[in-house]
Amino acid sequence: MKNYCLEKDINRLLKEIKSISKNKENANYILENTYFLKDGRVLSLPRQNGVSRFPYGTDGFTLWAYSSGYISINESTFYLVLPSEEGKEPYLAFYGGEKQKDGRFVPISIMGRASNPLEGDNVKRYVIYSKECVYYITETIKAVYAVRIYVTDNKEVAFTTLAKNKTNKNLNIYLSAYLNCLFKYANRETMETKWFKKCTYQNNTFAFESPEDLDRKTHVNNYGVVHREYVDGKPSTIHNTTGRAIYMGAVENGLINSVSLRNGYFDKEKDVTHFTDTAIAGDINHYSLKPNETVKVNYVLTFTHDDSDYVNMQQSYLSYVEVEKLLKEKMRYFEKRDASKNMMSINFEDWKDSKIDTKVLNQFIKYVIYQTEYCGLAKNSGTMFLGVRDVMQQIDAALMWNAKACRKKIIEVLSFIDSTGNPPRQYSIPPKGATPLMDLRDFIDQGVWIISTIYNYLAYTGDYRILNEKTGYYDRVPGGVVLSKRVDSVLDHMIQVMDYLVTHIDENTGCLRAMYGDWNDALDGLGITHEKGKEYGDGVSVMATLQLYMNLREMKEILTKIDVHPELVALYSNKEEQIRQGIKKYAVVSNGTESRICHGWGEHRSYYVGTFNDVDGVNRYSSTSNAFYVISNMFKEGYVSKEDIVNVFKHLDSKYGIKTFEPYFKPDCKGVGRIVNLPKGTAENGATYIHGALFGTLALFMLNEGEMAYGQIEKLLPITHSILTTTPFVMPNSYSYNVEEDMDGQSMSDWYTGSANTLIKTLVKGSFGVFPSLDGLKIEIRDYFPSKSASLKVKVRNTNVNITYKDSGAGERKILVNGIISEKTTLLFDYEYLNDNKEIKVEIID
Repeated sequence: MKNYCLEKDINRLLKEIKSISKNKENANYILENTYFLKDGRVLSLPRQNGVSRFPYGTDGFTLWAYSSGYISINESTFYLVLPSEEGKEPYLAFYGGEKQKDGRFVPISIMGRASNPLEGDNVKRYVIYSKECVYYITETIKAVYAVRIYVTDNKEVAFTTLAKNKTNKNLNIYLSAYLNCLFKYANRETMETKWFKKCTYQNNTFAFESPEDLDRKTHVNNYGVVHREYVDGKPSTIHNTTGRAIYMGAVENGLINSVSLRNGYFDKEKDVTHFTDTAIAGDINHYSLKPNETVKVNYVLTFTHDDSDYVNMQQSYLSYVEVEKLLKEKMRYFEKRDASKNMMSINFEDWKDSKIDTKVLNQFIKYVIYQTEYCGLAKNSGTMFLGVRDVMQQIDAALMWNAKACRKKIIEVLSFIDSTGNPPRQYSIPPKGATPLMDLRDFIDQGVWIISTIYNYLAYTGDYRILNEKTGYYDRVPGGVVLSKRVDSVLDHMIQVMDYLVTHIDENTGCLRAMYGDWNDALDGLGITHEKGKEYGDGVSVMATLQLYMNLREMKEILTKIDVHPELVALYSNKEEQIRQGIKKYAVVSNGTESRICHGWGEHRSYYVGTFNDVDGVNRYSSTSNAFYVISNMFKEGYVSKEDIVNVFKHLDSKYGIKTFEPYFKPDCKGVGRIVNLPKGTAENGATYIHGALFGTLALFMLNEGEMAYGQIEKLLPITHSILTTTPFVMPNSYSYNVEEDMDGQSMSDWYTGSANTLIKTLVKGSFGVFPSLDGLKIEIRDYFPSKSASLKVKVRNTNVNITYKDSGAGERKILVNGIISEKTTLLFDYEYLNDNKEIKVEIID
């Protein structure tokens, strides 16, 4: 943004917001009081049915900014500011205060949380998200208040507060900050929290100390510093406190009824708080503002675990001028990045039946691309953990435009698997010298995502050097894990993963045992055994089996390409055939008139799921096994017809798209696991779990059912809905539907969900037919497009691939490759051709 200035930008935003409020029908409306602004930023007005959020940070350090006004800050399991939700008191808040005739003040919550009832009805609030920073703006009749939050690349958080007098008279106000920081490796408070947290105030600096023992052998010192700088105008009076009770005016008071905020002062100044009260950083700064005068106060929050760094942080700080400089650099970075040839872009124009506003859609896709990359490179998923499958799926998409960062993340994930090749379900990034926390449930599908992601990384980049990179393992021991002494290459890790998977093929059926479960997390009962001394039985996941079938082909290609391990190539070929026969004999079910692929079966095939007569006696359809029957190319074996697969998806279709299962599992259904605890029409239990629905959508594209596939996309995009409980400008994870229990479109969560990356991959592979392999690039020309024009720009190896579609109304299709007419509908380019052509332009003209 050229010539950026905080005050001028706020004025521009307020002007555009005013225009939107007067002319809403012409605004880029997303959903429920949420809009795309002209420059691509997001305006979030107060919402009744849900809340939006956006992450800011770097290298896994994350600040979550909620449209409700909540803020949380953490890096993996280390929390600087704990999350709050659903009406609980925030740990971080900023206030303006307007003086009344009686000498007391009306506190104005700038960010919206813990707002005082005395505010009245004339207060207006706006939240504006950009990729660089977030604005919380609050307007009263007399003043404009704002908080801008920006996270630097050095993990410093700058809170810039602002107040502007709107009147033509002098205005007596205050600006107040309340920061109840944690600075601990913990995700909640306990009764002991305040005993071990100390805050000291001196010379505009609040210094926190929070020592803790992670275990009986590991002690860490946690430090935090909040430095305050008065930017425009000096306060007439300054009040400081480090004690929560003093900020509130009483031990049991909260922000909403703080006596100090009403009075405009603290009963006493308290420069040190430790043990007897909760240590905070709090202040009240008084101003007498002239007409149209603006004042700003800048707070910079930093942290460290090093004693000497802590001393230095108290003596030097990031100034407001430096914050502005860094913020402008970050803005230029995103502008340059978005315009780069390396950045993927997807655009549609003029959706034919007007179900989608393509201006909104194109901005939405940009945010989903950002969602995918940010979450793929994060250090946690909003909880303390990162899921192996979750990370690998995110970077499987993000590698299309940020391969360098994804390369690093691939190696990170591999470093947390067991040396037997068994990945954890989830892992955490540990403090230096400590052992990571892990979720060690044996979900069989974790490894299959690892293999496919690395294969796709090689296909897109040609960077075979990654296979030689060295990393270690964490081996499982009773009660947790220990760092293994063994260090291997990435290729060795992949071989170990494959060995673990192959050895868990059930020899009787030729299919992969479910163990604890597969991608359908909640359906975790198929692997249970009643045999003494065994943890898991021979129950099978057909979806995971089909994924392993893909992996076998992918590993064969990799090993053949680099000319190693011919014995494994032979083994994998044998296992491919074993799976083919197993799927044909046991996974294909029929009632005599139609066939489908079942979801799986329990111990000794004593019961099935996804058949015409399930364990509970019902005819049940399952989406993911049928989807991966197509995606894995097992479909080419002809075991089930195209018509029957399409029929499965038709039966699973609903108001919000393809369901994971239909009908749902009732609470008394035996053998399927904890899915029965989920209400009807939620998550995996008879609802649209968007991630899984997009697997089905990609399968429809691959079956050349483009119109039906786009019909699913229309249903799955939140921008086509009337209600949503999560962030409407990124992908949520599911849509609930259960009229009896008043569920209609609500979602469980957003951001850290596989639906984002799967939407991107479905558009690339499904809409535009782009399939890189180790031998070259295949582009399948699609028969149907839902818009008058569409385009994809993506980089494969060092070649820019541009695919465009245009409905010119000519009535006859024409395909051009670099300006030359082609009669083929499947285009093949080897890498010799790609090396000689730095750009491939494919034009599809109807």
